[in-house]
Amino acid sequence: MNGYFRDPGFDAAFARDGFVVVDLLGEEAVEALSREARRLLPTERSFNDPQGAAYTSYFDLEYRAEASALIRSFVEPALTEVLVGFEPLFATFFWKPGKGPETPIHQHSPYVSDLRGATINCWCPLVDCTRDSGALTIVPRSQRLTRHIQVPMRPAYWQSFTASLQQQYLEAIEVRAGQAVLFDDTMPHGAARNAREQDRLVTLTTMVPEGATPSYVVGDEGGEVAVAYAAEDEYAYSDMFNGRLPAPCERRPLARVDESCEPIDAAEWRHRLRMRGVHPRGSWQRRISRLKKLLAREEKW
Repeated sequence: MNGYFRDPGFDAAFARDGFVVVDLLGEEAVEALSREARRLLPTERSFNDPQGAAYTSYFDLEYRAEASALIRSFVEPALTEVLVGFEPLFATFFWKPGKGPETPIHQHSPYVSDLRGATINCWCPLVDCTRDSGALTIVPRSQRLTRHIQVPMRPAYWQSFTASLQQQYLEAIEVRAGQAVLFDDTMPHGAARNAREQDRLVTLTTMVPEGATPSYVVGDEGGEVAVAYAAEDEYAYSDMFNGRLPAPCERRPLARVDESCEPIDAAEWRHRLRMRGVHPRGSWQRRISRLKKLLAREEKW
């Protein structure tokens, strides 16, 4: 993997860790986008959306195109200075209310017909986010760890060891308003609970290779086959959940992967992460790594 970022340092960090943190929006842009978001989004969250306004801005036909265009007008120019060879597919708000619960860890289905291609998510909050106020949570260096294409109705590959993953490996990425976490879409990720009273408003912009074909992906529940079909527009992923997708028999397949789900257990998961230098929370290797980072920080001071 080379050439995703204009900065070679970001390319190296992304290849190693699966994510980078960049300064994306300035203070004035954050304030302006926040004002426009408050104008667009409803004053109260939907009763069927305990996470906040994800339903309104992502699934609702009335809001999602306007929300995407608004976010892109701010974020897209900034991202062109960071990424090369990528373009936004769509953007959305994730509005976690005060005292809102955590967002469960999950993995997305592919958005385009290249089922093993790169997709980069740009998670950019409009308020400061800490581990107690809705920060993005990921497992560093877990990108492309298995041969697994997530599709609707297919369990996550970590289903049998979810508790271990969350307790021992999940990390909160704390960022300021306007900073962005750009992460590989294959990484398990979620968001921490929002323990404060203030709402947490975040933008998510999905970046795909230039010229990629928007697609929806279906598969068998058994976990082997994944098939991509051309979508009407960029919202195929959210359409999977509201019944607007055409039946697969009405479309010609664009891509097919017959072995799209590699069985993996907790021991193999830990082994593969260990080979990438990632160790469980509480291990002596983890303590030594943390100590080295603290010493390096003190030397910089």
